[in-house]
Amino acid sequence: MAGLFGMLTFFGMDAINAGLGLLILNLVAWTASELTNYKDGKLVFQIGFYLAIAFILISSLALGGRVALGNAFAMLRVMHL
Repeated sequence: MAGLFGMLTFFGMDAINAGLGLLILNLVAWTASELTNYKDGKLVFQIGFYLAIAFILISSLALGGRVALGNAFAMLRVMHL
């Protein structure tokens, strides 16, 4: 995940959008591993999904303050529904 994050930021994405890209990538991979019964992928992509959420929340708090953190929580709540 760190390597993908580095590539995304190298190609011009900011930290929050790169975190969202990793979040979506892990969500898709986690779903695919659930459908194909890939045991290692279930754990790895689930952990990656939650790490991406934590990264987004910490980055939004550090870069934008409490308002950005509230917006990130609202966005993540919608994504979990």
